[in-house]
Amino acid sequence: MKCSIKIFAGVREAVGTDLMSIEIDQAIHPRQLKELLAQHHPQAAELILMSRLAVSSAFVEDTELLCIDNDTDLALIPPVSGG
Repeated sequence: MKCSIKIFAGVREAVGTDLMSIEIDQAIHPRQLKELLAQHHPQAAELILMSRLAVSSAFVEDTELLCIDNDTDLALIPPVSGG
């Protein structure tokens, strides 16, 4: 299944778009999804792997098994810093 992931900040800047698409199985762990994205976008791999995945506006743990369908809202949020 093809899935779309919204991306933000440094990851967006590194890949040059605010939306990534990737072919995945319906059940996947966030860590596996980030590893696949990192393989497809090596210029942003480090940031992708340290980012958090949000499903329907809620962060999920890397070990949680996700069941994704076409309506699942996914976002990859890189770490931020500020003062």
